[in-house]
This record gives sequence, C-alpha cells and structure tokens, in this order.
Amino acid sequence: MAAITTNKLVKTNQCISTPDGVVLNYWVAASTAIYKGSLVALNAAGNLVSYIPATVGTTAVGNHRLIGIAQSAVASQSAANLVMCPVLVRGRITIAIGSTTIADIGKPVFASTNNPADITKTAAGNAYCGYIAAFGATGGDDCVIEFDPQKHSGGMPMTLWSTP
Repeated sequence: MAAITTNKLVKTNQCISTPDGVVLNYWVAASTAIYKGSLVALNAAGNLVSYIPATVGTTAVGNHRLIGIAQSAVASQSAANLVMCPVLVRGRITIAIGSTTIADIGKPVFASTNNPADITKTAAGNAYCGYIAAFGATGGDDCVIEFDPQKHSGGMPMTLWSTP
C-alpha cells in the first residue's frame, strides 16, 4: 500500500478502560460456551474459545492464543460470529498462588487451565499471563497479578503505561 497523504478514518474496536483494566469485545466461536471469569483464547480462525494449554504433560492438546478473562457468560451458539463477549485483556487480578513468597514479586506466572485459580509459576506447557506485582491484603499466597497475556515475555515489563 502507498503512504497516506490525506486524512483517513480508522475504525476502532470498542475498548472500555475500567478501574480493573482494559476490556475488549471478541466474536465467539461456534459451539463454544464461555463462562464468566474463565480464561479465554483465540482459535486459529480468530474467534473466542475457552483457553486450553498447549500441552498436558507431554501431549499437545491446544493451539490457542491466551487473550484474557471473560467478563460475561455466553451460551453455545450454532455458528461463529453471532455474539461478542467482553474480555479483560490487561489489568490487575488477585488470586492465591501456592508457595509464594515476597521473593516472587516480579516473577512471571502462567495459565495451566481456563480457571484463573490455576495460574501457576510453572512455565512448561502453559501460557504466559503476567507477573506477580504484589501481595494482596490478606497476605500469604494472596497475590496481585499484573495480568497482560499479550506481553509474551517473562518477568516485570518495562512500560510507560499503568493500569489505574
């Protein structure tokens, strides 16, 4: 394509910035039930599906790109692109991660199932989903996760933006 030499209208996706983070809408794949609060991914066609890790043990089972956390439930549809689902794609979440100490702050965390409660410090076969930013108000294993699965890097990112 040639360089732009006049003003151009660029269509944008509805992006909702909330105190919890950034929410985007995605079309849901056919025959897919989405549960509110579950980890979701994009399939090869670019439609929203429930997240499945790349491997379970040594068996390849999924090839989905982790995108975020579903903000509403969607019943299974007969075809793709009939309904959209709002998805938290970046923000802070609080979950318990076992055997976590203050030394783990800044370390990456990974998704092992579609349940955010199963986020782990184990990388093998799991998708990067953010890093441990702090400990929650209750302490112990209650971790504040800077959730940003699209960073695709390990550890605390160096960025100029911050989530309120």
